[in-house]
Amino acid sequence: MANKFAPTGLIVMRVCIIYTGGTIGCVGNPLAPMSRDDFQQAFATLISPLIKSKYSDIEITFSHFANVLDSTNIQPSDWCLIASEIVNDYSDYDAFIVLHGTDTMAWTASALSFLLTGLNQHGQVIAALDKSVIVTGSQLPLFIQQTQLTPLSLYENTDALNNITGAVEAIYARIKEVGVYFHQQLLRGNRSLKTNTHAFDAFSSPNYPCLGQDDLAFELNHKDTRHAVNPFEIALSHPENLATAKYQLAQINRCVDENIVINVAAYPVFYSQQSNILSHFLSSAMSIPHVKGIILQSYGAGSFPSGSAKNAKDGLMYQALKAASEQGIVIVNCTQVITGLVNANSYEAGSWLSDVNALDAKDMSPIAALTKLTFLLAVNQGLNYQWLPKFIGALMLTDLAGEITL
Repeated sequence: MANKFAPTGLIVMRVCIIYTGGTIGCVGNPLAPMSRDDFQQAFATLISPLIKSKYSDIEITFSHFANVLDSTNIQPSDWCLIASEIVNDYSDYDAFIVLHGTDTMAWTASALSFLLTGLNQHGQVIAALDKSVIVTGSQLPLFIQQTQLTPLSLYENTDALNNITGAVEAIYARIKEVGVYFHQQLLRGNRSLKTNTHAFDAFSSPNYPCLGQDDLAFELNHKDTRHAVNPFEIALSHPENLATAKYQLAQINRCVDENIVINVAAYPVFYSQQSNILSHFLSSAMSIPHVKGIILQSYGAGSFPSGSAKNAKDGLMYQALKAASEQGIVIVNCTQVITGLVNANSYEAGSWLSDVNALDAKDMSPIAALTKLTFLLAVNQGLNYQWLPKFIGALMLTDLAGEITL
């Protein structure tokens, strides 16, 4: 990282915190997110001194991001706003910490990994992170206020403080990608999943090793990070690369809501030659303007009910997906199982998916697949690259930010 020198001659680690809301910033009964100003003031009073007692060279600044909300309500346009905060302030800071609600933390971290990656018209990466972006949050609030008349204090036994200090540890390790720090583990953002609703170890990375662990001291697993993958020539710190990323993001933000990707999960439901609730849902969704992608969450290794156990082509789901493909909609086949690879040809019950041009996601999670496809569709429209669905499909199976194992 390109740290600045303070007037005293000491190196300063300039960290920008982007507070978006979530449990970490909630107070009251029922819990609701604090405003940015109130959270920033409490953080400066109660948390910053604790961090600076260990890292005297750190300089913490809060961004002007004011779109504070419960992460349940986040939308793709919010991902773009967060990414815009990062690229617009990229030259001014050495690292970024995004404080976020846990419900959609994995989605935002995954989306940021793509939104902070610049692509040319050939689908090649021409701009990439060379600084740390760490997304974190908590299962319990950071602060508590006993009454409206009493000042805020640190919430006893909260996991929030450890997650914040762990995120700081991670940025001092100088990873050059988007990570999720939670309960002593640093995970790749686009590989992370929330796998526990209430325990402190709420996040895991089933298909990829964790990037670092914080036991007695933080240890980075260098071989699993993006250090060797992103060459210096495409670093966002280069003014021309940063300008490319800013322009791309502005164009994505303009049209991201016009590139809708829907999620369809298989489940045991009544179907016949005349009736299939899944195919009816899919056909109805395809009539909505701007639906351009479908993420299937199949069973096991990639099997999905076609709607006909005897002949897949007679099934209404087969026919609905076939029609979607013929309309140019990109279809990606993921699995509901959190660990392992997708290979629809493993069983006859999934082999028909190749007939409708559904792409096996390999070990990419449904979250990563949806955020990546949303990104690619918006890049294509926003920058007028005129990619065909087949080319977008090929990019879905290309490693852009560590989201898929090739």
